[in-house]
Amino acid sequence: MSEYNESIKIFRCNICNKNYSSMSSLCNHNK
Repeated sequence: MSEYNESIKIFRCNICNKNYSSMSSLCNHNK
């Protein structure tokens, strides 16, 4: 589980200012 967590990076969307993981290509602020 630790290896899985290490592979996931958290980014912040500079449009809606919310966090999203590297698993999603983009933040879902368009919803």
